[in-house]
Amino acid sequence: MFEMLDLRQAAGELRDLKGETSVYLTDSRILYKPDATAFDIVLNQQVWYEAKGFKTPSWGIKCRLWKDYGPGRLEIYEGSARDGFRCTKIVEART
Repeated sequence: MFEMLDLRQAAGELRDLKGETSVYLTDSRILYKPDATAFDIVLNQQVWYEAKGFKTPSWGIKCRLWKDYGPGRLEIYEGSARDGFRCTKIVEART
């Protein structure tokens, strides 16, 4: 997925693309590390990206927590490099 985001950056859609960054959810500081983050020029906001292959029970909890504690928009992608990635869910944080 990072390659896809890198291509979007080269096309001028994103800037400041970074790999895995730490985001703390809740006042208890539950750690979540999305796969990437970048500033989306089209949306004019910071966006976090997650590529999901296997969904663990903790993933479901962190996804729900993102709504209340996330710093912004989270886009979730499924697929593979071979078949292509597609955005299957967008979680908007209530910031």
